[in-house]
Amino acid sequence: MRIIGLTGNIAAGKSTVSEELARLGAEVIDADGLAREALAENSTGESEVKRVFGAEYFENNRLNRRKLGALVFENPAEREKLNAIVHPIIHRLLLERLDGLKTKKPGCTAVVDAALLFENGLEKLCTEVWLVTAPDSVREARIMKRDRLTQKEARDRVASQIPQEKKLALADRVLVNDTNREELLKKAGEFYLSPLERNNRNV
Repeated sequence: MRIIGLTGNIAAGKSTVSEELARLGAEVIDADGLAREALAENSTGESEVKRVFGAEYFENNRLNRRKLGALVFENPAEREKLNAIVHPIIHRLLLERLDGLKTKKPGCTAVVDAALLFENGLEKLCTEVWLVTAPDSVREARIMKRDRLTQKEARDRVASQIPQEKKLALADRVLVNDTNREELLKKAGEFYLSPLERNNRNV
């Protein structure tokens, strides 16, 4: 089964490519959705978060995701603690989804849509990796408009991730999103219709 790992830093255009691949017939697995599932109410992940971070991050016995998010965004050490809880669960859930597709739709193309593809080691489960990029200045402007943030806030979000340049050498295909939506969708379609030969990824 062809498994495309799709990643890109904030506001690069990854979601646009993901939607196009779904339109073309791919089975998209959203890693953000798996992350939410990993911390679902009454889940093992939620219980572990309460043990590690404390009851102050819960309201009416439910995880306050916004409060926890503010903590881990500002504090890398706390973020690592959360990642140590969530990442193994995401990995397990992703394997379950892929195994299900291999059984029910063995000839399909699966897309693992994950902003933290490399950070979570999920690229090892993929037959090819696509990286969507855009200039930092363009991404900052998109974030400011989309999230109604100041330039400093947008810049902080851009700076909080591994730089795009470091990911280029890890990707099999790169989609540069610095022109217009139509060009991005056209290139995504071309890549989709021309699968890479199996490489040395451990799939």
